Amino acid sequence: MKLKQPLAYFFVKPTILRSLLHECLAKLEEIHLFPKAIVCDQGPTNRCYLETLEKVSVSQPFLFHGSKKVYVIYDPPHLLKNIRNNLKKHDFVWGSGENRQNVYWKHVSEFYAFDKNQPIRMAPRTRDKHLDMPPFSSMPVNLAII
Repeated sequence: MKLKQPLAYFFVKPTILRSLLHECLAKLEEIHLFPKAIVCDQGPTNRCYLETLEKVSVSQPFLFHGSKKVYVIYDPPHLLKNIRNNLKKHDFVWGSGENRQNVYWKHVSEFYAFDKNQPIRMAPRTRDKHLDMPPFSSMPVNLAII
């Protein structure tokens, strides 16, 4: 049986997070549950803990609990939000050599300006608030995952 169940939420320092996580994993193993992955956002505490104390990286996307690998997954909605925020601040470069293309936030804005006046829209749920974000609106995930 495949089961997905949130276990806990912690608001702590990275060193405390490490002991709490491994304690939770041990308690689960005591009742014969063996988690394959943990999911978290990319907050500074989580990243510091995972990268510094557990050595999680692109080439090693897991931590060890005893001899078992537990994969680390950053939650997709927050990843989308981070991509949106970075695209708004910086240009993206796609491809290399002759196939190199720049991607700009203005491409998204121009698409929306065109699309919002069409009788049949390609992005019907997109609104002005998704592009012209007031201060602190870059934080909510819902504006990035329309």
